[in-house]
Amino acid sequence: MTSLRPIRPDFEVPAGTWVKDAAHSGVLPSPFLASLGDPSAAVFADLAERAGLLVETVRTGVIGYETYVQAVPLGGAGGAPPPRALVWLLSRLHPAFRRRTAAARHALATDFDDAPSRWRREWEPALRRRFAEHLAVDPGALADDRLLAEIDEVLTLAADGVGIHFDLFLPYLLGLHGLVEVCTELLGWDSSTTLRMLTGSSQASAAPAVAMRSLAEAAVDDEAAVAALADRSPGGGQRLREVSPRIADLLDRWLDDWGHRCMDYDPAAPTYAEKPELVTHLLRQSMAAITAGGCRREGGGPGGSTDAGPDLVADARSLLAGSDLDRFESVLAEARRVHPLREDNVHLTSTMPAALLRRLVVEAGKRLVDRGRLTAVGDVFLAEKPELEAALMEPTLDLRPAVTRRRAEMAWVEEHPGPDSYGPPEGEPPDLTALPEPLRRVNAALIWAMDLEFAPAGGGGGDGGVVTGIGVSPGRAVGRVRLIRTEEDFFDMVEGEVVVCRVATTAWSPLLGIAGAIVCDTGGALSHTAVIARELGVPAVLGTGNATTSLVDGAEVVVDGHAGVVERLSP
Repeated sequence: MTSLRPIRPDFEVPAGTWVKDAAHSGVLPSPFLASLGDPSAAVFADLAERAGLLVETVRTGVIGYETYVQAVPLGGAGGAPPPRALVWLLSRLHPAFRRRTAAARHALATDFDDAPSRWRREWEPALRRRFAEHLAVDPGALADDRLLAEIDEVLTLAADGVGIHFDLFLPYLLGLHGLVEVCTELLGWDSSTTLRMLTGSSQASAAPAVAMRSLAEAAVDDEAAVAALADRSPGGGQRLREVSPRIADLLDRWLDDWGHRCMDYDPAAPTYAEKPELVTHLLRQSMAAITAGGCRREGGGPGGSTDAGPDLVADARSLLAGSDLDRFESVLAEARRVHPLREDNVHLTSTMPAALLRRLVVEAGKRLVDRGRLTAVGDVFLAEKPELEAALMEPTLDLRPAVTRRRAEMAWVEEHPGPDSYGPPEGEPPDLTALPEPLRRVNAALIWAMDLEFAPAGGGGGDGGVVTGIGVSPGRAVGRVRLIRTEEDFFDMVEGEVVVCRVATTAWSPLLGIAGAIVCDTGGALSHTAVIARELGVPAVLGTGNATTSLVDGAEVVVDGHAGVVERLSP
């Protein structure tokens, strides 16, 4: 690895406008994941037709080892949006627009086929059952052909999860955007301020951190467990079981509940179940946070949400009256009802299927190492799925040359990342005020969400010792910077430090639970990181654009999660 010479990859950029997706992962997607294609494109196309969205679909593609997103407008046309008068005519006369208007009206009238209640009643239990069935399979006991068949079955589970995810996406967006629209109109609040009112209503992604804190609270009162957990030798885990079986059992339960999910959306990323020593490290740091905090924080605290939500609701109610207050109460109730949907489903529809897939692909990697087709087990994720299948079934196929080249190409891309976008600049969206109300509502919600999800970082300040971004979780904290680039950096984290990263995933929850504050290059008020931060009461500044390049490990900083400012106190 130390002698690896980066190689510039050759690739073609597909037609159209592609915007880099820096919102979901801070690392390059593995070639294995990229080879699986884009299951979401067909799902989103179906959603768009059923919901009345004025796009054909939203595609995800890997261009030069980096992930980009493309929104394909209805009809596939590009260029400047039509003038308002033409939009008005098209939406009322053109058959395609009229069909979308009818679909939007139906989706709004039926709460999009009652998706929120179907999630609790039907989809969630079914996904959990299927996950448990696949988790019970022993990959090592499967013949090669059956191992490949099991991979395909897990991919089917993952594709079903994508469909459910998007069915829940629309009611979630409509509910939150409705609240934002009303608060903007009546109170002049922006999205970040408005979304803080929902603190406490979406706890799923924060739950692993809260459970870790509960485990730490039990452990700090057990002197034998404290001593055993301080033992970092290879036999420390067994010692804990001997001297404190109760804490050992609680730790096992945490791993059973939260360990079977990848730390990224890519099956190349490890799971907590694979790294019990990391879980033990995070537990020790959570215990240290209980006994002696290392970060000075004002507003909020580890493991508990801030008072921003109730306070803002009270402020809104004090400022509104009559029909305005009635409107506010109605949209607030709906937003609270749908707010949990996104965080509730993301583990079952994304990181947990990725973990199932990882178990199987790692097993294939072990076999290919034994047969001399790969050098290391982890190299299997540098192979594409068809190559993996062929290597298992054909006795002479050697994957090592392709793996070596891809590693060198990915090293080059890490040093020379691609542009924020390819193709012609994105045009301005059409004037939605000319659309019939059902069509306006669903499309305004989509544009709002995509702007928050995929828009370039809005910060970029760094001169004068200040980094600026979007304040998504209130509170003010002082602490040392801890740069997190990969999951291996989790081992260096000390409670109370300020996590600084490109982007955090939902599976980083246990790490974020011991942070004094969170600062990311990307992300906005609608991101998973923002939701987790608000639920944990951790100040957070996202969308800085340059935090990972402007801040260094060990520097002391002040993070203001309300103003969106990070001030360096030491170099």
